[in-house]
Amino acid sequence: MIFADRKDAGERLAKELAKSLEIEEVKKHALVLALPRGGLPIGAAIRDALKIPMDAFLVKKIGAPGYSELAMGALAMDGTRIINQDVLRMFNPSQSEVEQLTKNAQTQLHYQNKIYRKDRPISDVKNKIIILVDDGLATGATMRAAIAGIKKMSPKKIIVAVPVAATDTYHQIEKEVDEIVCLYSTDAFSSVGQWYNDFSQVTDEEADKFLKDSNSSMHS
Repeated sequence: MIFADRKDAGERLAKELAKSLEIEEVKKHALVLALPRGGLPIGAAIRDALKIPMDAFLVKKIGAPGYSELAMGALAMDGTRIINQDVLRMFNPSQSEVEQLTKNAQTQLHYQNKIYRKDRPISDVKNKIIILVDDGLATGATMRAAIAGIKKMSPKKIIVAVPVAATDTYHQIEKEVDEIVCLYSTDAFSSVGQWYNDFSQVTDEEADKFLKDSNSSMHS
């Protein structure tokens, strides 16, 4: 399965979500939380199709020493941190290295919160159906940090919605949430981008627009 771009993937995902959700209940109690930046176009397509509000839930990967793209863990905007023990054992960094890498992630989160969310407080998720969205699941580190952070805030239900996932990660995430909606999962998974014809990076300006549109619709 190949998606034209993130908007196409989000529209297909919205159709799948609509099949399994009680739409009236969703309209009253649901909130889409998208993981920037790649999750924002997906979340916006779901927001527009299902007519429910969207916000960003910020999570930053904690890269392994010298390999910033490899997730040694992740940090969520509420301070929740998860560590991938397998990657930690592989690199065996000192405690001070781990703390420094976490601090770097925290600095980036503060920057993103200022740029994208204008330092607004985290959306109230208590007793809400949370549809947690990203453009795909590779290691799942950032998604797991988001799930752990949101669980602390007492949602009614957490649904993870992604277009594509590595099979192992899919099964791992499935155990941590009420429901996972995924259009395609496979063992032959090297990167999220391989499943998109257009996987160009979402710019800060685009991210800002997705959230501005969401913010105005939440208050209209």
